[in-house]
Amino acid sequence: MLKAIKDIAFLRNFLQDEVYLVNERKRYPVVIFYEEATQEYLKPQDEVFLEKILQAVNVPLLKTRLINLKFPEPEDTFQKLIEIPSEKIISFGANLQHLNLNTSEQYQLKYVGDLTCLYADSLAEISESKEKKKQLWDALKAMFFANN
Repeated sequence: MLKAIKDIAFLRNFLQDEVYLVNERKRYPVVIFYEEATQEYLKPQDEVFLEKILQAVNVPLLKTRLINLKFPEPEDTFQKLIEIPSEKIISFGANLQHLNLNTSEQYQLKYVGDLTCLYADSLAEISESKEKKKQLWDALKAMFFANN
Protein backbone atom coordinates (compact mmCIF):
# COMPACT_ATOMS: atom_id res chain seq x y z
CA MET A 1 0.00 0.00 0.00
CA LEU A 2 1.29 3.47 -0.85
CA LYS A 3 1.70 5.92 1.98
CA ALA A 4 0.74 9.56 1.63
CA ILE A 5 3.50 12.15 1.68
CA LYS A 6 2.30 14.93 3.92
CA ASP A 7 5.25 17.29 3.49
CA ILE A 8 4.05 19.21 0.41
CA ALA A 9 6.97 21.66 0.52
CA PHE A 10 9.45 18.76 0.35
CA LEU A 11 7.48 17.15 -2.45
CA ARG A 12 7.36 20.37 -4.48
CA ASN A 13 11.10 20.84 -4.04
CA PHE A 14 11.80 17.21 -4.92
CA LEU A 15 9.59 17.31 -8.02
CA GLN A 16 10.63 20.86 -8.93
CA ASP A 17 7.24 22.52 -8.40
CA GLU A 18 5.33 19.99 -10.52
CA VAL A 19 2.90 19.13 -7.71
CA TYR A 20 -0.83 19.57 -8.08
CA LEU A 21 -3.15 19.04 -5.16
CA VAL A 22 -6.47 17.49 -5.98
CA ASN A 23 -9.04 17.78 -3.26
CA GLU A 24 -11.48 15.47 -5.01
CA ARG A 25 -12.64 12.19 -3.49
CA LYS A 26 -13.85 9.25 -5.51
CA ARG A 27 -17.64 8.97 -5.54
CA TYR A 28 -19.57 5.72 -5.78
CA PRO A 29 -23.10 5.00 -7.07
CA VAL A 30 -23.79 3.38 -3.70
CA VAL A 31 -21.89 2.75 -0.48
CA ILE A 32 -22.81 -0.44 1.35
CA PHE A 33 -22.24 -0.90 5.06
CA TYR A 34 -22.27 -4.30 6.72
CA GLU A 35 -20.88 -5.93 9.84
CA GLU A 36 -18.96 -9.18 9.55
CA ALA A 37 -17.05 -9.85 12.76
CA THR A 38 -15.41 -13.13 11.74
CA GLN A 39 -13.65 -11.98 8.58
CA GLU A 40 -12.68 -8.81 6.77
CA TYR A 41 -14.68 -9.41 3.59
CA LEU A 42 -18.18 -10.60 2.81
CA LYS A 43 -18.81 -14.30 3.06
CA PRO A 44 -18.93 -15.82 -0.45
CA GLN A 45 -22.67 -16.63 -0.26
CA ASP A 46 -23.43 -13.06 0.91
CA GLU A 47 -21.33 -11.62 -1.91
CA VAL A 48 -23.20 -13.67 -4.51
CA PHE A 49 -26.53 -12.57 -3.03
CA LEU A 50 -25.43 -8.91 -2.91
CA GLU A 51 -24.31 -9.09 -6.53
CA LYS A 52 -27.79 -10.30 -7.54
CA ILE A 53 -29.40 -7.47 -5.55
CA LEU A 54 -27.21 -4.86 -7.22
CA GLN A 55 -27.75 -6.32 -10.71
CA ALA A 56 -31.48 -5.80 -10.19
CA VAL A 57 -30.87 -2.05 -9.79
CA ASN A 58 -28.23 -1.88 -12.57
CA VAL A 59 -25.25 -1.23 -10.27
CA PRO A 60 -22.17 -3.43 -10.77
CA LEU A 61 -20.74 -4.76 -7.51
CA LEU A 62 -17.26 -3.63 -8.58
CA LYS A 63 -18.43 0.00 -8.75
CA THR A 64 -19.74 0.05 -5.17
CA ARG A 65 -17.85 0.76 -1.97
CA LEU A 66 -18.26 -2.04 0.57
CA ILE A 67 -17.46 -1.11 4.15
CA ASN A 68 -17.28 -3.70 6.91
CA LEU A 69 -17.71 -1.70 10.11
CA LYS A 70 -15.91 -4.43 12.06
CA PHE A 71 -12.78 -4.02 9.87
CA PRO A 72 -12.82 -0.40 8.65
CA GLU A 73 -10.11 0.97 6.38
CA PRO A 74 -8.41 4.17 7.60
CA GLU A 75 -10.29 6.22 4.99
CA ASP A 76 -13.61 4.82 6.25
CA THR A 77 -13.71 6.72 9.53
CA PHE A 78 -16.72 8.87 8.70
CA GLN A 79 -17.74 11.34 11.38
CA LYS A 80 -20.67 12.79 9.41
CA LEU A 81 -23.01 11.50 6.76
CA ILE A 82 -21.84 14.24 4.39
CA GLU A 83 -18.38 12.61 4.33
CA ILE A 84 -19.69 9.41 2.75
CA PRO A 85 -18.54 9.34 -0.91
CA SER A 86 -21.97 8.64 -2.42
CA GLU A 87 -25.52 9.92 -2.63
CA LYS A 88 -26.92 6.49 -1.73
CA ILE A 89 -26.05 4.27 1.19
CA ILE A 90 -27.44 0.90 2.13
CA SER A 91 -26.80 -0.67 5.49
CA PHE A 92 -27.22 -4.42 5.64
CA GLY A 93 -27.51 -4.99 9.38
CA ALA A 94 -24.81 -2.44 10.26
CA ASN A 95 -25.53 0.01 13.04
CA LEU A 96 -25.05 3.57 11.74
CA GLN A 97 -26.11 5.45 14.86
CA HIS A 98 -22.61 6.95 15.21
CA LEU A 99 -23.50 8.85 12.01
CA ASN A 100 -26.76 10.03 13.61
CA LEU A 101 -28.77 7.79 11.32
CA ASN A 102 -31.75 6.14 12.97
CA THR A 103 -31.45 2.48 12.06
CA SER A 104 -34.67 1.34 13.69
CA GLU A 105 -36.84 2.06 10.64
CA GLN A 106 -35.95 -0.83 8.38
CA TYR A 107 -36.78 -0.77 4.68
CA GLN A 108 -37.82 2.91 4.88
CA LEU A 109 -35.86 5.45 2.85
CA LYS A 110 -34.37 8.23 4.92
CA TYR A 111 -33.24 11.47 3.29
CA VAL A 112 -30.43 13.53 4.79
CA GLY A 113 -29.64 16.45 2.49
CA ASP A 114 -28.71 14.90 -0.87
CA LEU A 115 -28.13 11.50 0.70
CA THR A 116 -30.65 8.67 0.45
CA CYS A 117 -30.24 6.02 3.14
CA LEU A 118 -31.72 2.56 3.50
CA TYR A 119 -31.36 0.34 6.54
CA ALA A 120 -32.11 -3.36 6.02
CA ASP A 121 -31.49 -6.65 7.77
CA SER A 122 -28.21 -8.48 7.19
CA LEU A 123 -27.72 -10.15 3.83
CA ALA A 124 -27.93 -13.59 5.46
CA GLU A 125 -31.29 -12.75 7.09
CA ILE A 126 -32.74 -11.34 3.87
CA SER A 127 -31.62 -14.32 1.81
CA GLU A 128 -33.57 -16.64 4.16
CA SER A 129 -36.86 -14.69 4.13
CA LYS A 130 -39.23 -14.19 1.23
CA GLU A 131 -40.95 -11.30 3.08
CA LYS A 132 -37.66 -9.47 3.73
CA LYS A 133 -36.68 -9.90 0.07
CA LYS A 134 -39.95 -8.26 -0.95
CA GLN A 135 -39.47 -5.41 1.53
CA LEU A 136 -35.93 -4.85 0.26
CA TRP A 137 -37.02 -4.90 -3.37
CA ASP A 138 -39.80 -2.36 -2.72
CA ALA A 139 -37.32 -0.04 -0.97
CA LEU A 140 -34.70 -0.46 -3.71
CA LYS A 141 -37.27 0.38 -6.42
CA ALA A 142 -38.05 3.60 -4.57
CA MET A 143 -34.37 4.36 -4.07
CA PHE A 144 -33.14 3.70 -7.62
CA PHE A 145 -36.11 4.03 -9.95
CA ALA A 146 -38.49 6.60 -8.40
CA ASN A 147 -37.10 9.54 -10.42
CA ASN A 148 -36.95 7.73 -13.76
